[in-house]
Amino acid sequence: MKRLKNQGQSLIEVLTALAIAVLVIVALVAGVTYAVRNLTYAKNQALATQYAQEGLEAARRMRDEDPETFFQDGFCNADDPLGIFHRTRSCVYDSGNDWMDVTVVVSWNVEENMTTLETRLTNWR
Repeated sequence: MKRLKNQGQSLIEVLTALAIAVLVIVALVAGVTYAVRNLTYAKNQALATQYAQEGLEAARRMRDEDPETFFQDGFCNADDPLGIFHRTRSCVYDSGNDWMDVTVVVSWNVEENMTTLETRLTNWR
């Protein structure tokens, strides 16, 4: 009767397979974490852009409804908290040319991230 010399796996082979499995799992978890972080950032960036556009549209609406008040005392230099977002409007009025530059900044995560939109509104009436 012959004896088989290779009856199982050695300890080194088991440890090598285990190490490779752990590396694959760590890489997958890191990849998923990175993807979720980027997805959250993209969602917040899109919302911030939408809030900034709403701020510019509010300025246009104010200008169209009551240009005298808008260009005299303005509607600017206001802060709006919007959940985790913070919207700030600021304006620079040029009385010689009768236009106003409106800047809307929306920030989130303690002003670490921000979106800025600008427009120039003229007194067309």
